[in-house]
Amino acid sequence: MDLSSAINAHVNWKLRLSRYLAGEGEALDPRIVGRDDQCELGKWIHGEGRSHAKRPEFAALRTEHATFHRRASEVVQAGMRGETLGAQDLLAGPYSEASRVVVLTIGRLKEALKS
Repeated sequence: MDLSSAINAHVNWKLRLSRYLAGEGEALDPRIVGRDDQCELGKWIHGEGRSHAKRPEFAALRTEHATFHRRASEVVQAGMRGETLGAQDLLAGPYSEASRVVVLTIGRLKEALKS
């Protein structure tokens, strides 16, 4: 798993969500967005990455990654309900915090795996 690419992919979610809320992006299904096993990192976490399950950094990543996807789904759901301001608040607040934490957690696992 290329964890640097995973960081970039998760950083890019904010742009995807912003475009979605602006009506310019792709159609997003909150049920799929909310699943932490659909992106490449999630497939790795739930598959091959389990070989690192005893590492505290991996356990933290599994938890934070799931939170990230739940927060992204909440943004999409609010957008679908037409709650533009609420969706923007979620994007700027809980989603952004979850994104920040998941990127830091990926970085920590990346460093742990080097040693």
